[in-house]
Order: sequence, then structure tokens, then C-alpha cells
Amino acid sequence: MNSYFENQVPEVYVEPETSPVEFAALGAVPNTPLQRVLQQPTTKPSKPIQKTVMNHTLQQPTARSSNQHRINTAGISDNASHDNLSTVMQRQNEIADLLVLQHKQATLPVREIPMFDGDPLNFRPFMRAFEHGIEDKTSSHQDRLYYLEQYTTGQPKDLVRSCLHMEARRGYAEAKRLLKEHFGNEIKVTTAYMEKAWNWTNIKPDDGKGLGGYALYLRGCCNAMQDLQNMEELNLPSNIKLIMSKLPYKLREKWRSTACDILERRHLRAQFSDLVTFMEKQAKILQDPLYGDIQDPLFNKKFLKTRTEADFKQQFKSKSRGSSFATAVAVAADSRQHFVRRDS
Repeated sequence: MNSYFENQVPEVYVEPETSPVEFAALGAVPNTPLQRVLQQPTTKPSKPIQKTVMNHTLQQPTARSSNQHRINTAGISDNASHDNLSTVMQRQNEIADLLVLQHKQATLPVREIPMFDGDPLNFRPFMRAFEHGIEDKTSSHQDRLYYLEQYTTGQPKDLVRSCLHMEARRGYAEAKRLLKEHFGNEIKVTTAYMEKAWNWTNIKPDDGKGLGGYALYLRGCCNAMQDLQNMEELNLPSNIKLIMSKLPYKLREKWRSTACDILERRHLRAQFSDLVTFMEKQAKILQDPLYGDIQDPLFNKKFLKTRTEADFKQQFKSKSRGSSFATAVAVAADSRQHFVRRDS
């Protein structure tokens, strides 16, 4: 029974709290200590304590974030230094490659620029060699003008000299213009190519060397057709026939069959490039090291020469013998006639 009452907790009735404002409104002020304790308002932690608590609670995350920031900064700096090192090494490799390239270029033989004498066929090769060997290596127009005068001769040299009294930049441009106008005109170059092809000496039968030289020149004409529009006139049948006339009849007959095959196969007439390819093939056949020379030994030049000399000597001897015998017969006949006259 006593244990029951000991375990039983008495219920205590607590009046609702009233603030001092309510007491003040009623005109009563709590005087007892219990009333003061009960009526004391609940206080919040002061601001300094809250700051301290907040600082204490946020101190560890701030330290961790600072450490993480230091780690990230260190990683970024390491990556940046690694990138800088890679860039430096790459530039060093590029510089080393440039030095090796310059050394190789320094060990090359000296490029020789040909002298230009006014031949229209040599104008473009000369100007390209001059621009690559002289013009690209100096920015001084005065040096370019004097070098241009140095590598020309004859009438081209006189044209360049006429520009030496001018201002360097204008004089060099004028000298190049005059050279192109007089010797590098497209029509003049085309005419020079065609005239040389038409005035070529006739090719003898089985002359592989002569045919190869003619085919080589015509190949140069075919390559020039890519830059010179007027060279397309070589594709005309009349001009192809003029070139064909330089070939032996045997090759002309073969070309006739080849042109007919091209017409049947492509439904187009044969072009100048087809003729050049045909001539190169025939020259290669005639110059074959094994079966190029298939002439009959009886028609060998040395054999014909010795045979002609032997025949001539033998024929001369027979003629001399015949003449002496005829002389002897004539003398005998005369003596007989003289003897008959004396007898009579």
C-alpha cells in the first residue's frame, strides 16, 4: 500500500503563466521569490553566445573547406606547371627541328640560275628559277633589279638596263613587265613551240634515238598545254598531220590504225596527247636493249661497206683486164691489116 503511494506521482496544478504586463495591468506586482521565478520571462541566449556557438559549430566545416581549397589550388598549380613544361618542351622540339632543317638546307648544292637570252621557250623556266632563287631571298628591290640584269644577256639585258635609272621598286616591276611583254607573251611562246615542232628534222626508219628525242620535245609541248590556252591548237587534225609527216611511213601507218581504234573506242578523234603517247611507245620499242635492233646482218653498215669495196675492186680488175685484152685484139687486127697490105 505504501509502495503504491510512493510510486504514485501527485498531480500538481500549475496556473497559466502571466506576464508582468498582465500583473501590471491588474495593479499587482509579484513579491514572493516563487512568484518572481514563475513570472520570470524565458530568456534567449545572448548574441555573443550565439555567435560563439555558431562559430564553434562552423569552425570545423570552415577548416575542412580551407584544406580542400588548398588541395584544389595545389592540384591546379601542378596541372598548370605540367602544361607549361609540356609547352616548353614542345617549343624546344620545334626549334630543334628547325635547326636540323636549316642545316640540311645549308648542305644542299648551290642552285644555279640559267642565263636568259631571249628564247620564248625558256622565259617561264627562267622567271620561276629567278623568283625562287633570288626574289624569295631578298626584300630589297634594288638587289632584285641588279640580279635580274646580271642573269640576262642580249636584248633582255638591254631592257633591264633601261630600268636601272628608275626608282628601285618601280624599276624592278617595269623590268619584269617588259621581259614578259617581249619574250613571255603567251602567243609568242605558243608560236615558238609549234614552229620548233613543225621544223623538226624527219625521223629515219628504225632511228629509236631520234624518235625518242622528238617524242620528248612533244611531251614538253603537251605539258605546256596545261598553262597555255593557245597550245590547244595542236589538237587540230591539220597540225597533227604536220607532226606525223616527220615520222617514217611504217610509223605513220601504225598511227593510222591507232587513231581509228581510238575513234571506235571513245567515239572521239585522236588528240595530240594520244600521238605523243604513241610516239613514246614506239621509241621505247625501238630502244629495247634486247630486241630493239632486229636488222638483218646482211644489211649491216660495216658489212655493206666492205662488200661494196670488194665489189668495186673486183669490178675494176675485170674492167682493166677487159680493156687490155681488147687493146691486144685491136693491135693484132691492125698488124694483120698492115701485113695484108704489104702482101698486096
